[in-house]
Parts: sequence; C-alpha cells; structure tokens
Amino acid sequence: MRLIGRSPQVAALRAEIEVFLQTLGKYLEHRADRDLIDDRYEYAGAVLLRWARWMCVAERPYLDTPSRLEHPNETWAAQDLRKAAVFEFAARHTQDEGDYASFLARADGFVVSAWCED
Repeated sequence: MRLIGRSPQVAALRAEIEVFLQTLGKYLEHRADRDLIDDRYEYAGAVLLRWARWMCVAERPYLDTPSRLEHPNETWAAQDLRKAAVFEFAARHTQDEGDYASFLARADGFVVSAWCED
C-alpha cells in the first residue's frame, strides 16, 4: 500500500488505513525489540505519528453516528479497536508529552466506545 507519502485527507478515504497503521505499529515494535533502529525505523515512526496526530482531530468512533453506516454492526466496533491500537502505538513512539496524553486519551475513548453500548 502506498499511503505513506499521501496526505491524510486523501488516503483516509481508504478503509484499510487502520489496518496499515496498526501493522506499522507492530513493525516498529518488531524492529525496536531487535535493536534495529535505523532510518527505516525513524521514517516509519514519523509516519505513524503524522497519521495519529491527524486521527486525533479527524476520527470519531463509527458507531457514534450509526445512521451514516449502511450496516451498523460489530465490524465497526472492531475498526474502532484498531484505531485505539494505533493511538497506543503512537503514544509509545512520541517524545512529545502533549501528544502522549492526547494519544492515550483518544485510545481510551475508542476502547470505551467499542465495548460499551449506550
């Protein structure tokens, strides 16, 4: 998937973005666990943080507005859990305390939304 160089506004139209970002977070963990910190690691981390910052502003839990979904079901809650995972990965990779707090708060919000019914 060639989403890395695109602007978040364009690529977010693709449903696979949460899968891509979650996988990117796992990639970063894999490399860090093996002390493979290099230019590729740094670039992947910068990409993850760029998208996570955009997601903080732009993303909302899918089931907050079920009327916008053709089939509001558990699949959407699972996508929100993916978003939470992306925020948690981003929190691990940021050096900015404000981003760290924002990412963890957003992760918590998506988890609560995914697991709780109103």
